[in-house]
Amino acid sequence: MGNRHRGRELAFQILYQLDFNRVPIEEVFNNFLHEARGLPQVKSFARELSGGAWDRRGEIDKILGESAQHWDLKRFSAVDRAILRLGAYELLYREEIPSEVSLDECIELAKAYGGEDSSKFVNGLLDQVTKAHPRKKVLNAKPEVPKKPGPV
Repeated sequence: MGNRHRGRELAFQILYQLDFNRVPIEEVFNNFLHEARGLPQVKSFARELSGGAWDRRGEIDKILGESAQHWDLKRFSAVDRAILRLGAYELLYREEIPSEVSLDECIELAKAYGGEDSSKFVNGLLDQVTKAHPRKKVLNAKPEVPKKPGPV
C-alpha cells in the first residue's frame, strides 16, 4: 500500500470519527493520528485532506446533495458519506491530484469499507460532482511561479 493511499485511508477514518463523535478536529488529530501507523508524511497528508474536507463540509455536502438528486445526505451510510466528502474535497480543491486518482482511490476505499454497492454509488456520485463543478483553487495554495521569458 502506497503512502498516499494510506494517508487517504487515515483521512477517511478521521472524517468518519468526526461525523459520529462531533468532537473538535484537533482532538481527533491528536488522539487518532498519534495511535495510527504511518510515516509522518502519511499522517500529514491525512491531516491535510481530512482537515480540508471537514472545514469545507458545508459546501461539499451541498454539492453532494445536489449531485445525488432526491437523496438526503443523512440517508447515506456514514462510511459512504465520509468517503464522498474526502473525494469531493480532492476533486474540488486539490488541483495537484489528478481527478482519476481521486476517483480510483475513493472507489477502492468504498470497496474495502463500504457496503455491497458502495463503490458503484461513490463512483456515480463523484462522477456527477466532476461534471457539475469545476475545480476550485485551494485557499492556501502556493502561487504559481511565473516562468522567465526565453531568449528573443
